[in-house]
Amino acid sequence: MITMQVLLAAILLGWLYALIFARWQRGLYWLVTYLPFAGAVTIAMNLWWPSLLLKDILFVIPLYIAFFARFVFAPECLAGFPRRVAYLMLCLLILTLVQARNSGVANPIMALIGLKVWFSICRSVLSLTHSSIHSSECSVCFACSWPCRSFRR
Repeated sequence: MITMQVLLAAILLGWLYALIFARWQRGLYWLVTYLPFAGAVTIAMNLWWPSLLLKDILFVIPLYIAFFARFVFAPECLAGFPRRVAYLMLCLLILTLVQARNSGVANPIMALIGLKVWFSICRSVLSLTHSSIHSSECSVCFACSWPCRSFRR
């Protein structure tokens, strides 16, 4: 019985990930829809600590993967992206990865939080740079990290 439940959960999680990978904006919409209920879900699970990571597992991780994969598979989105900013972002990534592996980190969860913050900063830089390069109408929607027309398929 437990095996069937785990199999069903894995299939549903794979389906959710596939939908987010197909279009990263879905993950953002679903995350924003889930956030008002996140506290209720945590309380319903009797403050079980993995319930605090539920939004990260369901939405945030696939959202970041899909967002960055968009730039890898469609490099024309980055046309005109300043190389200096790209090098600085790469340096920040290397520094973050080195510090995450630092033996002085009090808790491995803290290292993961640091990586999550780095991804958030990187996504914001990419979004705002995209909006400044393409058009003024994108800056309004991308300042809030909402999808603009040039990212839609």
